[in-house]
Amino acid sequence: MNSEQELLVELKKGSSKAFESLYKQQFRMVASLVGKMGGNQEDIEDIFQETLFVLVKKIRKPAFVLTAKISTLMHAIARNLWLKRNQKDSKEINVDDNDIFDMDFADEAESSGYQEKELLIGIVLDNINALDEDCRKVIKLTFLKKMSHADVAKELGYSLSFIKVKKFRCLAYLRKMINRSPFLSNKNL
Repeated sequence: MNSEQELLVELKKGSSKAFESLYKQQFRMVASLVGKMGGNQEDIEDIFQETLFVLVKKIRKPAFVLTAKISTLMHAIARNLWLKRNQKDSKEINVDDNDIFDMDFADEAESSGYQEKELLIGIVLDNINALDEDCRKVIKLTFLKKMSHADVAKELGYSLSFIKVKKFRCLAYLRKMINRSPFLSNKNL
């Protein structure tokens, strides 16, 4: 396919060539995302198929307007599917679940911002998962569980000053990793 718009038209029609092209272009991205988040080969294949299903469902809506690259949209969908699957601690998910997948694409600026935010969240989570175990623990406890430095130190068995320094170093390293992401070539955190 020559362009994203041509690919969209062919996907709407159900063209097997379009699906083959999309598979060749995007499977590795989804495999990398799911693999980094703890998925195995079966999970990768399931999430890719579910991502295609949700994508086609979205693009067939009359009000759909593509405001980002297809890869950006697929990344957001795959990430949401994986998080939803793991949140429920179940292998079964409902791809019709409107609370996570139904985005109103009528307002181009709003959906573009949403997709960009989703991509950034995905990149941050991927890079957090790539950190060493101590850094992941410190960042998750301080930011996700909103624990104080003293509580984190107690939980991990380190001194308060060590946790403060560790958090600073982990965040600095995380920022470097995120800024190296090819998706953020012109943005800096």
